[in-house]
Amino acid sequence: QKQFIDDLTEIQNIVNEGKKNKAQKQFAAIKRKYPEYTGKELNLFIKAELLLSKMKLSESARNYDKLLKKYPESILRKLSIKRLYEIGSAFLNGKKNVVLGILPLKGDSEGIAILEKMTDHAGFDSPIAIDASIKIAKNYEKRKKFNEAYLKWYEIYSLGKTDAITKRDALYGMAQAKQAIYNDNTE
Repeated sequence: QKQFIDDLTEIQNIVNEGKKNKAQKQFAAIKRKYPEYTGKELNLFIKAELLLSKMKLSESARNYDKLLKKYPESILRKLSIKRLYEIGSAFLNGKKNVVLGILPLKGDSEGIAILEKMTDHAGFDSPIAIDASIKIAKNYEKRKKFNEAYLKWYEIYSLGKTDAITKRDALYGMAQAKQAIYNDNTE
């Protein structure tokens, strides 16, 4: 099982380089090498990866989400969650979401939606989910959506398994958001 995951991780690196044809050949080889893992679950994963290699991030994210909903105990779970995190982060970092094939729109709301779904799958208090929540809170702050930022920081602060530094940062984020809300209302 570990070798199977390692081989998929290597193919993910090929996908990251945008080499769709090479990735397709490698996925076909994986199916031959590991027939015990072949099925709808792996096919969904491969479809998502190939969409990602074409930079169709939203479609790819929908397929990872579908995989995680249909197969919550999948051995591809961690790889899919990590991909959702990468896609959501890309949108929050400025990647445009192309609508109707021609209109590039800011991808902030798409990124937030993807990261929120990812935290549902990963578990709210898992390290990757906490990191995603922090990214969302900072994105809200950057876009001057201080009420949303406050609520997200509060959510992070309320999680049971966060460490002292994360709790401190969340408390500080809540205070900054409240101050920004106050300053906006006094003008």
